[in-house]
Amino acid sequence: MEDIEKHKNWLKVLSLADESLRRKLAAAKALDLGWGGISTVARISGMSITTIRKGIQEL
Repeated sequence: MEDIEKHKNWLKVLSLADESLRRKLAAAKALDLGWGGISTVARISGMSITTIRKGIQEL
């Protein structure tokens, strides 16, 4: 719950994006968070780790 509150505005923007942009936004957020970022983004966004990794490759 704490993570979701902390990233509430980012989640609002994410919900407005199409699938391709969602992947890239999630990937950028994961990279910004550093170690454990992919898992954190997967947990707060509901996206799969595989999808976030695909987004990282696309960046």
